[in-house]
Amino acid sequence: MKFFSEKNQRECTEAARSLHTAAEQLETFVDNPQFAAVPAKISTSGAAAQQPVLVSGREMLDASCEMIMTAKQLALSPTDASTWQRLADNSKVVSESIKRLVASIRDQAPGQVRVNIFCVNSECSL
Repeated sequence: MKFFSEKNQRECTEAARSLHTAAEQLETFVDNPQFAAVPAKISTSGAAAQQPVLVSGREMLDASCEMIMTAKQLALSPTDASTWQRLADNSKVVSESIKRLVASIRDQAPGQVRVNIFCVNSECSL
């Protein structure tokens, strides 16, 4: 069986032409300024509203990394009391930062103020 027959070469050439045409069309589309990405803009108040969520998220990630590094040290010396204490301290920081993160997300949720006002006025409990 011949792999490089004339028929295979014609089919390959036709497929390459089709691919080349599609690539040119994609390039034309991408280069069109009408479809250029518009950078996101956030207001000063929007940036300020994000801060509690961002700070809590960073604290959680940092403390989680510290906890993982401490756990690695604990694997090397499982009887070291100071390492166990550091792990407990890291765990507490992770837990507290998760609580703050959840509270920040809940408090900053779109429409949350209106829901709270409605619940106070309607005596509902959420």
